[in-house]
Amino acid sequence: MAGFALALVVFAPLWPAADETEDIVARAEQVASLAREAELGGWAAAGRAEASAAQARDAARQARELEAPEVSTLVFESDRYQGQAIDSEPHGLGVWYFDDGARYEGEFVDGAFHGLGVLFLPGDDSYNSRYEGEFVSSVPQGYGIWQWRDAGTGRDGDREAGVWIDGELDGAFTYIYLEGDFAGTVVAGEVEAESLTGQGVLDYSNATLHAGSRYEGELSGHYADGYGLWRFADGSTTYGLWRQDEALEDESVTIGVDGEIMGPGETAASAQIRQAQELLNALGYETGSADGVLSQPTVDAVARFQSDHGLAITSSISAALIDQLRVAHAARGNGASPPSDELELESWGTGFVVSGAGHLLTNHHVIEGCDAMRVRDLGWADVVAFDEDTDLALLVLEDGVVPGVVSFRSWPPVVMGEAVVVFGFPEPELLSASGNATTGVVSALEGGAGFDFHQYQFTAPIQGGNSGGPLLDGTGNVIGVIVESYDDLQDANFAVKGEVAMSFLVESGLQPDLVSGKAAQPRPTEDVVAEAKRHTFQLECWIETGLAFTDEELAFEHDAMFEFGSDDLDQIDLGDWNFDGQCDDPRFVGGGMADPTYTALAGRDASDCRTLHEAGTIRLRQAREMDRLSFGDDTGDWARDGECDDPSFEGPGMGATDSQEHLLSDASDCRDAFAAGTVRLREG
Repeated sequence: MAGFALALVVFAPLWPAADETEDIVARAEQVASLAREAELGGWAAAGRAEASAAQARDAARQARELEAPEVSTLVFESDRYQGQAIDSEPHGLGVWYFDDGARYEGEFVDGAFHGLGVLFLPGDDSYNSRYEGEFVSSVPQGYGIWQWRDAGTGRDGDREAGVWIDGELDGAFTYIYLEGDFAGTVVAGEVEAESLTGQGVLDYSNATLHAGSRYEGELSGHYADGYGLWRFADGSTTYGLWRQDEALEDESVTIGVDGEIMGPGETAASAQIRQAQELLNALGYETGSADGVLSQPTVDAVARFQSDHGLAITSSISAALIDQLRVAHAARGNGASPPSDELELESWGTGFVVSGAGHLLTNHHVIEGCDAMRVRDLGWADVVAFDEDTDLALLVLEDGVVPGVVSFRSWPPVVMGEAVVVFGFPEPELLSASGNATTGVVSALEGGAGFDFHQYQFTAPIQGGNSGGPLLDGTGNVIGVIVESYDDLQDANFAVKGEVAMSFLVESGLQPDLVSGKAAQPRPTEDVVAEAKRHTFQLECWIETGLAFTDEELAFEHDAMFEFGSDDLDQIDLGDWNFDGQCDDPRFVGGGMADPTYTALAGRDASDCRTLHEAGTIRLRQAREMDRLSFGDDTGDWARDGECDDPSFEGPGMGATDSQEHLLSDASDCRDAFAAGTVRLREG
């Protein structure tokens, strides 16, 4: 069984040079990526094996329940057969009894086990090993399951499912340890029958021993053997070349949860202390040398940091403290102020960390039209990939320091009725700035317009600003990306499916962290939310307020023959702001705008706005967005009534009724309201 040597090798690899480390990590990551693909194949094969096993058990039952007129009894040396026969040969359904106590129940062709059936090895009928599945010429061939009941052999209770060729496991498979010291351990991947070598994972997520660790890479039997990586429960990962579960010291490297290379013989505790010391020193809390020793200066520095940041003063070092230090370090120099005076905050959304290098996943509509993106508490980020069809986008932090990374559930499939948790940042001006959590269930396996099979429907409440956040299962793994809701339909909320998001990440050059949840037990919701806070953050969309148009965009404004309106001095409480050198028309943004501005002033401050527009200090709000946006037509019952009734939008310029009947059917009203800044695309 893989894993017995772990305690000896976890923290003792040689510390290679930087260039050697990069090569080792890169090769291990490359093989681990293939291993994760093999894992998915293993679970798919296990699913087919389960189906074949169920059919085999049914064939065995039919063989035992044959009516007397159908049963022939045949004797072959010391073996005996009872069942259907043709020309004194087993053919059809029947039971073959071996002289050593083994037996086969199921389908026969021309005297051989052929088709679906169950082979019982010798032992007590209520407790013996058996194969359930497909046979060809009396040997397991095709999809099937071995349930091992060999008491005292170390395989008591193990379950092996997959593809069998000539009686040998050959191809995609899963192996689950159901009893004993390693109960809960899962092996999944692909192997060759002759050598039992291949690629896959050893997942100890729910194991009795080594719980929480996971190996991804090349296998020999059920051992880590070849290149791969082992993720440990303390957050560290060992990359390199393995032999029978041991990492070769001169060809491996261990990296801590902080991303730092751990030195020879360094323990997890000393590595954590060293990382805390480095972060404290960087933040100005002097600890002396970062030597991994919990000295009094280090304890005092921890207490000062906790006091300055309003935290409980424990004076101790923990994973939670490391997270707090990393966030404080990442936020240093990444305050709320934009990097340019020509940016203003436009809208909000949610995103979550999908790589240790600082990548975050969100919706495309969260980043659309933004000139800059900021991840609250972590800093500014760049858009590196997006897909408008699936409404997904990928960001990367300019400073890649992150406190946590999500895991995606690879198995089992999501089912209707299973519990889900949503964590995100809805309506940050009204609700908690530290995030909101809601719970519900998966209500449908397709959703959105046209019953989109790329989406799930769920009942956990969401609002504008939840867009791009994670849909989590009961163990805290991602199964979807929040995308939208229908306000006029109760509990009608939707998320892009996890497998669609994983495919997008792979196409973007990332390999998401996959976890099999097949044997996982649900965790308390508060634990799921606490973990979500480590990887889920508020996203801010900033737009340029100065003259930032390209020539093409300026041409669009001029070609539109925009009407600045009039200088309306007759409006009570409004006319005082005409001819004051500031534009009060909310259709514009820029450095020459007054503060505040009011919707009622749209088109009523023409001279000021025209002058500032020609000077290049203001521009039309959302001009680029309007250039790309489809408003539909004017076929709705309430078209051209001065109010936008299309439920794609929201804001004070909306009509009193928000009806799905007017989707893309109130173009003129919505286009005017959008240009005036009184409606915006609906979020969430």
